[in-house]
Amino acid sequence: MSNLSLRRSVVATSVVASLIVAAFTISLAASWTAGSAPLGDRPPDTAQLIAQLQAEEARASDLAAQLEQVTAQSDELRAALQGARTKADGDAATADELAGQLEAARAKLAALQAQLAAAPPAVVTVTRQAPAATASAGSGYEGGGEEAEHEHEGGEGD
Repeated sequence: MSNLSLRRSVVATSVVASLIVAAFTISLAASWTAGSAPLGDRPPDTAQLIAQLQAEEARASDLAAQLEQVTAQSDELRAALQGARTKADGDAATADELAGQLEAARAKLAALQAQLAAAPPAVVTVTRQAPAATASAGSGYEGGGEEAEHEHEGGEGD
C-alpha cells in the first residue's frame, strides 16, 4: 500500500502546486491589466446619464420629425413625377399624331405641287372698264367688272 499512498501524496502535491501557480498567474494578470488600463476618470453619475439620455431622446424625436417631413416631400415629388410622366406620355402621343398629320399634309402638298407642275399654265385676264363720265356711279367703275374677272379666271373664255 505504500505505493498507493505515495501516488496519492504526489497527486495531492501536484494539485496544490497547480492551484498555487494558477493563483500567482491570476494575480500577475490582474496587476498587469490594472497597470495598462488605469481608472483615472470617474464614471459619470446617474444625473448626468439621465440628462444625456433626455438630450438623445429629444434629438431622436427631432430626427423622426425631420424624417417624416422628408418622407412627405418624397411622396409629393413622386406624385409630381408621376403626373409629369403622364403628361409627357400624353404629349408624346399628341406629337406622334401631329407628326402623322404633318406627313399627310406634306404628301398632299407634294401631290398638289406635282399637279400644278403638270397643269398647263392658265392665263388670267382682268378687264377693267374706264370710269363713267358721271360721278353718280359711286365706285367709279361700272357694274360687271367682277363678273368679267371671274369668267376669265376659269380659263373657259380663252
